[in-house]
Amino acid sequence: MKTNDITDIEKFADKMAQIQDSGEVIEKPNDTLNTQNSERFTSDRARETFIQIPTYEKYWIYSKPYGHDIVISAKTGKTTIQCKWPDRIRNASGRVSDKK
Repeated sequence: MKTNDITDIEKFADKMAQIQDSGEVIEKPNDTLNTQNSERFTSDRARETFIQIPTYEKYWIYSKPYGHDIVISAKTGKTTIQCKWPDRIRNASGRVSDKK
């Protein structure tokens, strides 16, 4: 690995840490979906979020009462994505049902 590559990775890691601390969401136009996949999305789903983790090591998915947590481990630290259902909930037995 070249010195420039290490500097670029460190700059990227610093930027990602700043983004995580600020709660900022990086979005780009949803122009990468092909026609077959885009049929599954509604018109209000016109954008997607893209996150690149160059030092990725492992991931875990945990079922939670509100949905799922996806935890991604990298050499620079862990990132947790909380996926929350707007209208569903998981009960103590693990079954998912509509909120009342």
